[in-house]
Amino acid sequence: MKIFIFILLFSSSLSWGLTFKNGEQTDENDISKNIDSSNILFKINAGLADNDTTINIPGKAEFPKHIHSIYQELIKDINYSLLEVVTNDTRFGNTSLKFKLGKKCIGDRDDCERTEMSYSRVEFKQVDEDYSKNPDNVWTSFSFKIANDPNKWSKEQVIFQQWQTQESIFNSMFQSKIQKNEGFLFVNSTSEGHQIFKNPNSDCAGGADGRGSKYCVKRKKEFLLVDWEELKNKEWIDVVHNINFNTDPDKGYFKVWVNGKLILDEVGKTHWDTYPELNSRNNRWSYKFGLYTPGIGFEHELLLDEIQVSRSCKKLKLERMNYNCSDLTSQTTTSKAEPYNDFREYENYATLDEYDSSKYTSLKSKEKFIDGAYKLKWYWVELDDSQKITRNALLGSDEVFIKNGDLTFTKFSPLIYQIDESNREAIKFAIKDDLILIEGRLDLDSNRDTNPVFAVGSLKKNENGNYYAEGIWSSYEDRSESIGFLFEPID
Repeated sequence: MKIFIFILLFSSSLSWGLTFKNGEQTDENDISKNIDSSNILFKINAGLADNDTTINIPGKAEFPKHIHSIYQELIKDINYSLLEVVTNDTRFGNTSLKFKLGKKCIGDRDDCERTEMSYSRVEFKQVDEDYSKNPDNVWTSFSFKIANDPNKWSKEQVIFQQWQTQESIFNSMFQSKIQKNEGFLFVNSTSEGHQIFKNPNSDCAGGADGRGSKYCVKRKKEFLLVDWEELKNKEWIDVVHNINFNTDPDKGYFKVWVNGKLILDEVGKTHWDTYPELNSRNNRWSYKFGLYTPGIGFEHELLLDEIQVSRSCKKLKLERMNYNCSDLTSQTTTSKAEPYNDFREYENYATLDEYDSSKYTSLKSKEKFIDGAYKLKWYWVELDDSQKITRNALLGSDEVFIKNGDLTFTKFSPLIYQIDESNREAIKFAIKDDLILIEGRLDLDSNRDTNPVFAVGSLKKNENGNYYAEGIWSSYEDRSESIGFLFEPID
């Protein structure tokens, strides 16, 4: 027995974690009587001692309690630890955390049954949500490194740190992520606020049951901080954030230091607005760390250490990693950083509420839409480089009734390509300034990857006495495909 204890104490490659194989729990690497190794995933601060420096967040951190039972079932079918406390590879102190996601989707129903893409997740969040404020000034630090063969990683993004709000319908405000073949990126989504829809849009992150949110990010900026070749070296990377959360673009800012060097120093809107229909108490920052990725079918292992949140740099106690707050805060950047990736997802179409009829004066006519029953014919329109129609294929038709500018579907018909009835019924129609405006989610592809559409058409009758509207197929300007609409009166 004494020999066995001696080996446990002095082995140089020990870790403990939550491990299942063939549906049975194993306990191969238990090195501590103070840690219940069978369920560290479900322990506050992963079961670490109060004086351990691996996690230092006011109020501590936990795996969300409401999905404990879901994960306890899911992990019976995997043969690896989702989370391990590692002792042989740390940035500082005796422990670090190894998060791992692999070839199966690990998440709740909203994660694994999304219509557009499944997401796998193992994340911790702050326990004390009352600690956060809005507005607020927050400091954080963390160290990370890739733990397994980088070639085994997916090309999909792997998010490992998020600044969200406690309001679930909003997307993250800031993220830290790794993109294979690109590197370590810091993501900001708040700079231009939201595009607001009348109904939830499943293209928008946030919301429940995969339905999305009606608050869609207008612009997402991604800054490359460390390139992929450097990450492949599998060395520790130290990161410090200082974010002044504020909806005022003149007051908000965020700064990021990597390995002691100031990389980003940006001024602008850093928090989501609180809309009248929302509870302002929920619109406060929330901090998460772990792994979150759509890259299912690959092996992602990441070490995290020295995860800290505070309201001052000094309280992060960076000296133990040979950094000095006075040195960090005295640094300046020579020029404004340009985003490595810059997404403006909704700039090419608007909601009906924000429609500007002055942009379409050339489409106006003196005709008025007449109330009554119509066949709504759907066309797949293809354009050449000069925007001339080269294809105008009829997909099928539905029956609708229009009264006082409102359109109601009265009969659905099968279409050649899948445009789901639920999507067709959810289409919004409006008649303004002698124009017909159409907004919805359509799909001309067999894989059902629906796209947002905003179409504007003239109410001018064609030679057959029918009304025709044709508009943008998606939010991308270079697409050569469009959706066509033809309204044929039913006698």
